[in-house]
Amino acid sequence: MVLLEGTPAGIDMAGIISSIKGVTGVLDVHDLHVWTVGPGVVACSCHILVTEQTIREGQQVLRAVVHEIEHRFHITHTTVQVEVEGCEADDMYCRGKAKITS
Repeated sequence: MVLLEGTPAGIDMAGIISSIKGVTGVLDVHDLHVWTVGPGVVACSCHILVTEQTIREGQQVLRAVVHEIEHRFHITHTTVQVEVEGCEADDMYCRGKAKITS
């Protein structure tokens, strides 16, 4: 079986980026991908940057992004990776940059 994935015709990528950035709590978005998985099935994945916050707040932002994409663009299969400002993408525990005081 060969799976051919491509961005569906008529998808407004700039509009999706703008919409995601418009969600309260989102500082930036990158690595956005939208593709057709099968007939009538469109998927989306992206990384969003947020400020340091509680897990609950981060989940609320994530849910708001997913809702926005579904509501405005009718994409119902979305995966969002949340990244925290000041943390490296691969820093699981977000040690951040230590402040040096004298």
